[in-house]
Amino acid sequence: MSAQEPPRIERRAVTAAWIVGFLWLAILLANVPARAALGQHLAQFGMHGPAYALTGLAVDTVDFLLLFTVMNLFVALIARVAFRRRLPTYPAALRATIVPTTTGMFLIDLLGSVWAAEHQIERGLYPTLFELNHAVDAGFALAGARVFLLSRFSYTTLLVLVLLAIAAVVVRRRLLRAHNLAALPLGASVLGLSIAISLACFGWHRASPLVVASFPNWRTIESPLQVFLSFGMDRENVRLGSLSLFQRLDLPASHLDPGAALLGLPTSTVQRLPEIREQGACNPHPLASPVAPFQAPSDPSAAYHHELHRALDDLSRALFEGREGPARIWLLSLESLRADDIHALHARAPREVAPYSTGLYEQARNGAGNVIVAERMLQAGGRTSQGLAAMTCGLGTMPYGLSAARDLGLLPLRCLPDVLKDASFRTAFYYGSNPGFDNMLAFLNHHGFDRIKAEKDYVEEVPHAGWSVPDRIVFAQAFEEAEKEPADQSQFNFAMSLTNHFPFKRPEDFPELVGQRVAKAVEGRSVRPDDVSRLETLSYTDWAFEQFVGTLSRSESARHSLVVATADHSTTDYFLWREGDDAQDKTLAIVHVPFMIVLPDAFLDGSPDPALARQQARRVNELLKTSPLSHNDIPRMVLSILMHSAPLRALEHPWRWHNLGGQRLSPSFRVPSRTDAVVLGVDGTSRIYFARADGSLTQSEEKAVPTLDRETALQSGPTMLPSAAVFSALLRGYGSTCWPASAIRHRP
Repeated sequence: MSAQEPPRIERRAVTAAWIVGFLWLAILLANVPARAALGQHLAQFGMHGPAYALTGLAVDTVDFLLLFTVMNLFVALIARVAFRRRLPTYPAALRATIVPTTTGMFLIDLLGSVWAAEHQIERGLYPTLFELNHAVDAGFALAGARVFLLSRFSYTTLLVLVLLAIAAVVVRRRLLRAHNLAALPLGASVLGLSIAISLACFGWHRASPLVVASFPNWRTIESPLQVFLSFGMDRENVRLGSLSLFQRLDLPASHLDPGAALLGLPTSTVQRLPEIREQGACNPHPLASPVAPFQAPSDPSAAYHHELHRALDDLSRALFEGREGPARIWLLSLESLRADDIHALHARAPREVAPYSTGLYEQARNGAGNVIVAERMLQAGGRTSQGLAAMTCGLGTMPYGLSAARDLGLLPLRCLPDVLKDASFRTAFYYGSNPGFDNMLAFLNHHGFDRIKAEKDYVEEVPHAGWSVPDRIVFAQAFEEAEKEPADQSQFNFAMSLTNHFPFKRPEDFPELVGQRVAKAVEGRSVRPDDVSRLETLSYTDWAFEQFVGTLSRSESARHSLVVATADHSTTDYFLWREGDDAQDKTLAIVHVPFMIVLPDAFLDGSPDPALARQQARRVNELLKTSPLSHNDIPRMVLSILMHSAPLRALEHPWRWHNLGGQRLSPSFRVPSRTDAVVLGVDGTSRIYFARADGSLTQSEEKAVPTLDRETALQSGPTMLPSAAVFSALLRGYGSTCWPASAIRHRP
């Protein structure tokens, strides 16, 4: 050993110092784009974005510094064994492998954390196994790849790539000179600084529960990459863990009555749920409500739900009483069509963004009598599967952020499609992507849909390059298929759009007209390219909705058809028209969605008294102005409107019942902990919110986040805990015996 060369232990110390320093920097830089975007996202809700970003980076460093260090050492060991002639010493193996392996790990960290962060921004929670499994789909993968083109990630990603490249060059040079004693003090300094920073990060990490107590969703502080690398297994609720969780809750019977009230289910027989295990006791259902015309309550007080039920029943009589023939209802779920971007519901939003929806609201307000709108329809939950459960079963607001359609298997509950199928309706579901996503396919089959049209079933002149078949094509071909049915066939058609979803890519049939009106809407405004892309897809969905209603209105089937349209949920995407607004206004923005019922003129003119039908529609509109409604009220509303139609009149008596939940339209609904609340839901940041009769909102700090641990479940989500008791009793009692579809539907 020469006099100029330090002992081997010193050479290794120098090498280790640079490894730890470079790894710490790589981990820090890799998570900067995700943490910065999430911090900016929280800042729009009045949270402390910089504090969040620092805490998040501390968590990332602690979580992955050791992991990445061990991985680098392992790769270096393998290289030393495999190339022992070319790499005679272990430090040489480290020098040869540290830059490429750390760069590879950096890219995995960067890509995984950014993708998971975008999912958090869009949906309020990190992805579960269903989202990550769905990534094998080419369209979904392509959509996910576009996340890195969003300006909220692209600029910071470019910056960290430049910084990493500079750091790699410096580290490589230092390692090549590691035999020089002069490198030792600098290397030791790097090592000491890295250890000091890591210890500081660890302390910050341990303090994070206090630091992040004000954040809307504590899961945002977790490492996005950790979720990505685990394939969402620790958040997986679909059939794997939630069923056993609810079966193990074993809550006292005192929770059952308030739990049923929270869900809008009848409380009269809920106490019997745990007892029903014997075969043959499946009908009548213990939670059954009658399918029957409105009857004045014995209590003469003018409760809102009684008044609205009466108005809907009067409308149904005016439309259908004495009228034979089929009834056809179209339910359109419009992806993320936020009320905040519709001029009729937020005056500062430009009219050009969604002119058709705005026009429908204006028709209703002007008393045309052919459109019914809800001025304040509020989402049940922040996910599409929760919207699906709300629009079909009235059960979209669940404990722990779960979904009745996705997480609790094939619950024996008789929902809207079950009732309509037994009333001889043909039931069909149209979707431009894979309906297996979020367990929708199993749910739809369980509730008796005759036809499910998926992505591969559409005919496209130009194959779509994104995640979904464009909305216009979905709506148009759904209508063409419905027209092939016999003229006297009643139909319930549920079409779910997807174009207005990340990555907000212009579909192949995007009309120039839509691009021009969005350009006009943002002219002179400071709007980022990301937001312009979202406004374009939102405006396209509004245009596709208009095309569909126009086609239907010109057809022969318009004499029997009506259209119900709403969003599946709002979105927490960045606010564009709310600068300077307070927290109350922003809370409304992330739960408020449009709701429209279109009654074609041909349909109204075919009623026994068209003038009376329009008058009754105006009366319903007046009532919908005075109170907020929940997505959970939609199936009860649809059933009430169809109540006097020929198919519902002919529904056999043993099956004239349902298990629909509800809020404003349920006489049972109440929130025990909030006596003034008339609507309860989960917002886009996964928090519980409450709405009062005057429309004012309260956003609580209570989170609706998944849990599979019984002890945690018993301590978290106190507001919705009683409803968990109902599902627990249903699964352990009635559901343990009466799970087949024959328990909830007469027709196979």
